[in-house]
Amino acid sequence: MRKKSKILLIALFLAVLFCFAIFTGCGNTKGKEGVISIVIEDNGVCLKNEYDLSQMDKENYNVLDILKALKKQNKIDFDYTESVYGAFLNKIENLKPTDGEFICIYTSLKKDKNTSAYAKEMVYEGVTLYTSGLGISSMNLEDGTIIYFRLESFV
Repeated sequence: MRKKSKILLIALFLAVLFCFAIFTGCGNTKGKEGVISIVIEDNGVCLKNEYDLSQMDKENYNVLDILKALKKQNKIDFDYTESVYGAFLNKIENLKPTDGEFICIYTSLKKDKNTSAYAKEMVYEGVTLYTSGLGISSMNLEDGTIIYFRLESFV
């Protein structure tokens, strides 16, 4: 009987310890650590904004959330439309597409790269960027990520 109560006591202790370990992390809702770069190319000139991810007040976020935070800080101006497919970027800074143009988004994250026949690559500050296969409301962010916007033509 004494052996069973010791085992039960140890099991109970481990269960409480396990619950404590799981729930102590729930109080921290701050974002990940690291810095990402938002680059906007306008007529060959690049405007670069760096954003500290720890400033995000939630754990899961995307490029749209970062753009909103930069807009709130008056560091960037952009306009977008929500749809069932996600956010559509209408304008960012001076980039506003006209007939036959679109805002092309590049990312340094390989996991978000476009794998279609229309995929492109470019190099910015020694880093290979890929056209994104995801929209701004779905793109991933990690420390060191570069998100690059520029106008391109459908033709």
